Amino acid sequence: MRRGTFRSLFSLTSLLLLVGCSSVSQSAAPTTPSSQPASTSSIVQPEAEPTPKDYVLVEKAIWPRSSTYYDFVVVLSNPNDEFAWDSAYLDIDGLADDGAILDSTWATVSLLPNRSVAIYGSFFTDGRTPVTLEIRGMPAPMFVGASTYCEVSVSRTSVEPSYGDTWVRGYVTSDCPSELEDLSIQALVRDANGKLIFGGQGTVGIVKPGVESFAEVLLWDVEVPPSSEIEIVSELGY
Repeated sequence: MRRGTFRSLFSLTSLLLLVGCSSVSQSAAPTTPSSQPASTSSIVQPEAEPTPKDYVLVEKAIWPRSSTYYDFVVVLSNPNDEFAWDSAYLDIDGLADDGAILDSTWATVSLLPNRSVAIYGSFFTDGRTPVTLEIRGMPAPMFVGASTYCEVSVSRTSVEPSYGDTWVRGYVTSDCPSELEDLSIQALVRDANGKLIFGGQGTVGIVKPGVESFAEVLLWDVEVPPSSEIEIVSELGY
């Protein structure tokens, strides 16, 4: 079964604060022929673009909600300084211990230079347990040069148990030049040793520049251990 698990709504251009660029001046061609041969020493060759690095799967977690329904969260990181993925489509497979694909879903993500994003989703299985997941189909990143993008920060994170579920709440602030609509956020839960164990997803309707907005994520069928580390991140990366 294929389902869309996450969609990035923001293009790189809408998140751009400052672009480093270079200008090239061109003089008019001489109208009078010259008897001297053209000099090649003054010709400036354009610099070659650096070779992009592939994304890094930093951490992942899969946990059951029933014998045939599993949630997952995965964190991808962009190690590049001048390359980014803009609304990139990818497939996510849930694999059994023998490598069999139990279920697949898909997502689109925007992965900015030197940032990470979290993807939350679910697998339906035939009763077998997905022990790991695999990312497929991620395209090559695009060259963006030396650019600076806006950020979303989160403060005052809190946790509230609720009848076998858990609410994770906080306040998000953006330095983007315009307001953000339907901003996707993800809650990440790590155990006392720093291992990713749970996750969830929510949406913040409106985030205005420089103004705190309330955010909350419901972790279904999850009871967070008291010693856990809780973090809220956004689809703009962290």
